[in-house]
Amino acid sequence: MAKREGGRANYGSPGNGTHHHLIMESLKLRTGLEITHIPYKGSPAFTDLIGGQIATMFVRREWR
Repeated sequence: MAKREGGRANYGSPGNGTHHHLIMESLKLRTGLEITHIPYKGSPAFTDLIGGQIATMFVRREWR
């Protein structure tokens, strides 16, 4: 989708410099994707993801 949209796609993360952000930036470099980073604080990112304001996000689930 990101390649088809030609740079209009975006993704969310818990903030600049977090491992979520860096993993997505690494993915961008490896694949040549043009997607925009949208940093969030807290759970509004999930609301925006479900509502379609952001296309994707990397979420880490902690297993206990």
